[in-house]
This record gives sequence, structure tokens and C-alpha cells, in this order.
Amino acid sequence: MQGNSPVGIHTHGNHRAEAGAANPRRKVLFMSIYDDVAALQQSMTEAQAAITALNTAVGAMGVTELIEGIDLHELAEGDYLIPNAAVSATILNKPTTSTHTARVRVLSMGDSGQKSIYYIPCSKTNNCYYVQAYYSGGWGDWITTALTDSGWLDLPLSTGITAYSDTQKPRYRKIGNEIFLSGVYKGAEGENVTIATLPSGYRPTNKVIVACASVGQMFSKVSIETNGEIILNRTTIEPVAAVNWHSIACSFAI
Repeated sequence: MQGNSPVGIHTHGNHRAEAGAANPRRKVLFMSIYDDVAALQQSMTEAQAAITALNTAVGAMGVTELIEGIDLHELAEGDYLIPNAAVSATILNKPTTSTHTARVRVLSMGDSGQKSIYYIPCSKTNNCYYVQAYYSGGWGDWITTALTDSGWLDLPLSTGITAYSDTQKPRYRKIGNEIFLSGVYKGAEGENVTIATLPSGYRPTNKVIVACASVGQMFSKVSIETNGEIILNRTTIEPVAAVNWHSIACSFAI
């Protein structure tokens, strides 16, 4: 038994030696983890500082509230607010006479003083915004960009004019400031025949002339008047018979 004791003591000593050798490794591991955590905390601190700086910069940009009598053409680049109807009524060079509150954004568009104004009124019924550009020493007209789509509507046809078929009914549609016509009709005889009349709000500001397809690979000249009348002026068919079909497919801006 005594002869076995040194073996047991020696074995116990080995465990202590291994434990002692493991401690430095643990310290190294703990120090490495500590350094990683410290580096992560530093990165988070720097990121938070960057976010704070960005928020401060954005806040400094802000929105400037306009006062009475301001001329939109004199505004520098930036974002602006028309806060109430009283102020709105006095703003100069607006695109509309309404007194809605509105947001205005002025953007620099070049190195020679070019710029654009975006005017967005707060309105439940006037779903559009306006854009006006300045360059070459002058302002252009306000351009209206609507945010609505009327969907396809049946075109009010003149007496004696009918759809060529149920699947090709003449229709009209407004998307933004663009008017679209589609469909095929018959019943026109002769020249300068009024095919239909577009309702107010769908009429061109200037006369529009388009070429449309007709029966037998022929063509027809169609004019769309400022009063809304759609007129078949003439065709390459001789003579024009009521049974002949004519397309009305075209589009134009208003």
C-alpha cells in the first residue's frame, strides 16, 4: 500500500499542475473577451455620437414658416410651410388662388441660377401638386401634376354614332394631366363629323390633331377641340360610309 502512495501523490500533483497551467489560458481568454466588449462599447458610443450629429444637422435644416406677403420666386433653396389661410391669401406667384395651407420646396437645379419650385397644397379635393422652373433668366408656367386616375369612362357619343362592338366601346380616361381615348366607332358619313364631346376637365387647352386607324388599312384625321368636341375631319376612304369603322385611340396632355 505504501509503495502505491507516491503514485497517488504524483497523480494529485499532476492535477494541480494542469490547473495551474490552465489559469493563464483562462486569463488570456477573459482579457480577449474584455477587449472585444470594450471595443464594441466604443463603437456603439461613436455610432451614437454620429446619429446625434446627423439628427442635429437634420433639425438645423428644418422647415421655414412663411409670413404674409412672401414672393415664392424670391425664396432660396429649402423647405417652407404656408401655415394658415391668412398667410396663404397673401403669398405672391402661387399656382392657385386657393388659400389652402401648403408645403413649398425650392431646389437648385444648376450653376447658373436654375431652380424649381414644388408647391403641394393641403386639400381633400385638389389632389395634385404644382411645379415651376426658372432658367435662362425667366420663369416657366406652373405645371399641374394630378395624383388621381379617373378610370375608363364611356365617351358621350353624338347622335347616330355608335360603338363598333360591345368590346370596343369608345371610352376616355384621365391619369394625372394626361387624357387617353380608346375604342372603335361607326356611323360617321362625310367629313367634319362630330363624333363625341369630352366633358369639362378632360378637354385640351389647345386644339389637338391626331391620325387614327380606319377600316381597310385606311387612316382618318381627327381633331379634338378646346370645347371638347371630337371631330372626324376626313379619311382616306372614298366615300365615307356609316358602316365604316374608325378607331379613336390617342392621348394628349391638358
